Amino acid sequence: MRDRISDYLHSYRDGPRPPSAQTVHGGEPSLDAVHQAIQKTGTMIGRHPWMSLAAAAAAGLVLGWWVKRR
Repeated sequence: MRDRISDYLHSYRDGPRPPSAQTVHGGEPSLDAVHQAIQKTGTMIGRHPWMSLAAAAAAGLVLGWWVKRR
């Protein structure tokens, strides 16, 4: 089993990555891309709170139905 956290930390010990790099080793998103996605999600939820609540409820119902069927 691979220790991905250690691999991730070792990649930063080698030196800073250029800001234009979009992915870390293995095609995983960089921290900047993750932070941008979090900010966009927060903005979307802030603009459309009822739609976000309805989407969460629908996802919960579908997941509950799927688990119940197994």
